[in-house]
Order: sequence, then C-alpha cells, then structure tokens
Amino acid sequence: ACAANHIKGYEISVVYLDNFSNDGSTILVKNYFPHAVVASTFFNCGYVKGTNIGIQLGWKLFHPDYYILIDSDNFCDESAYSRLLDYAEQNSDVAMVQPKVVSTENHEAVLSCGHTFRESGGTLSITDPNGAYDLNNLLSCSISSTLFKSFVFEEIGLLNEKFEMYYESSDISFRIRKAGYRCACCPDAVAYNERLKPMDFKCFRKYYVMRRNLFLFWRLHDSEEFQRIKKWWEEKAIEYQSFYEKQEFITDYQLEAERRALNEIPVIERTPLEELKVIPKIEDFNKNDILLIDRF
Repeated sequence: ACAANHIKGYEISVVYLDNFSNDGSTILVKNYFPHAVVASTFFNCGYVKGTNIGIQLGWKLFHPDYYILIDSDNFCDESAYSRLLDYAEQNSDVAMVQPKVVSTENHEAVLSCGHTFRESGGTLSITDPNGAYDLNNLLSCSISSTLFKSFVFEEIGLLNEKFEMYYESSDISFRIRKAGYRCACCPDAVAYNERLKPMDFKCFRKYYVMRRNLFLFWRLHDSEEFQRIKKWWEEKAIEYQSFYEKQEFITDYQLEAERRALNEIPVIERTPLEELKVIPKIEDFNKNDILLIDRF
C-alpha cells in the first residue's frame, strides 16, 4: 500500500484474493485497507489458478492499464512500483518487468533478477545485477511484485494452469518474447522475499511438480531442447530406478519425487501440443469461483 501511494498520475486499485487461507488475512486487509477489493476462493485452487482468478477479477472491475502481481510473502521499497511503472512507460516494447528481489533476512543477498537455464533444463536465478546477463532483455522473469502491461493478459493470455506452480513465469515470459516483446528487470526497483526454505518430505508434491514442469515447459516451447533434456535425464532415470528396486522401503523423498516426475515424460510427450497450450482467457471470469467479501 505504501509503495502504491508513491505512484503519481494514476488511479490505483487494489484487489486482494485470498486463496482459501485460514490466517485471518481477509479481515486484516478489510480493516487496514478499506478501499481494497477483498475476495476469497471457496477452496485452495493452487497458485496459478488463484493468480488467474485475481487477474480476472481486477479486469472485470477496473480494466487497468497495468497489473502488478504480489505474493503474500512479498513486499518492496516505497519507490519500487513507481520505478517499475516508469521503466515500462519508457520502454514501449517491454511487456513484463520485475524488480530486483532480495532476501528479507539479508538485503545484500540477491535472489532474482530474472532467469537463465541450466544444462539440465532447469531455471537458474540471475543473482548478479551487474553480471554478464542483459537485464533489459531477459529470457525469463520471476513473478514477484512484477508488472505486466494489460495487453499481455488480454492478447497473449493468462498463466498456463497446466503448471499449477513453478515454471509458469518462464512460460508466460517465453510467450511474451514469441509475440515480439521484451521481458526485463529494473534493478532500481527492489522487492523482498524469503529465501526458499529447505524442502522436507511434506514438500514432496512441490518437488515432484517442479521437476515435472521442467519437461512440460520445454515440450511447449522448444521440441529440440525437449529431446536433448529428455536424453540428459534418461540417465538419471536409470540411476533412480536402480536405486528404487534395491530398496525395501522408499527412504529418499527427493529421489522418489524425481523418479515419479521422470515417469511423466512419456505422458507429456504424447499429449497433443494444442491441449497443453490451452490458456484461460481474461474475459472468462466466473463469478462462481469467488466470494466477494468487500468491494469498497
């Protein structure tokens, strides 16, 4: 809210979508930000679908020129949003611009200025804003207090709900670049986020989805790279299967998550691309998806 107040010359609208949490946040938002639109889903529908519903609600009510997507664990400097907006207005061919994301615990630790990719096909966060990568023309952005121009969602489409979580930001980045626009990072705009906490066995599904989505992403965007990465991981699959067969019980949740994700490659490969590329439209807002708690 403080960062939004530093944006001059625009009417600011805030949409808060609670994805069926139990933390009392809807009451807190209503009490402290009475002009925000507050809504809730009827069940936790996952990160990507929940984000899409929030975007659709914002479009339905306001038809904005820009969207800034903010996660619950995300806050930023007071000038961050205005800097993002200035950058977007000064660069007409930039459709998506993220801030420099640093750790809440250590502001010198940069978590993301965008993504590049590893040999394995996985994303690799750019953590040196002064390094070799051109932040004005990124392969992929993070979604973390990230600004989108409205035509992205209206013309290129919303987030691909096949991803559920992980790689959805890379997917929309690649779709933006394919449409002839740039993705960028404005390092003068600073946002804060918690470091990724070490996963344990309770995060099994997250780890599984993260690995599965790597293959889904490359299947969608580069068939040759998909085949290369598939071959790279086939050796891992043999190792995992050999380890699995020797064990009386499953004892390594991470290896098991990867083994199951690798077993999904044939399914992903034979699924028609047209089916994988089905993207929700912003105008397909469904009032049955949310409970509007307080509009104004």
